[in-house]
Amino acid sequence: MKIQIEERDNQLGYMREKLKLKEEDLQKKSADLDTRIPHYVNKVANMAEKLE
Repeated sequence: MKIQIEERDNQLGYMREKLKLKEEDLQKKSADLDTRIPHYVNKVANMAEKLE
């Protein structure tokens, strides 16, 4: 019984670490988008300005 509890604790620890890494990855991707989006908005605005 004690071994099963320890195994379960190890599995939960692994899952927590995996979720933490996924969260960090999502934060990096979100930050990347935050810097890219204004660039593309400006690019589209400039293109629209040229069409006028």
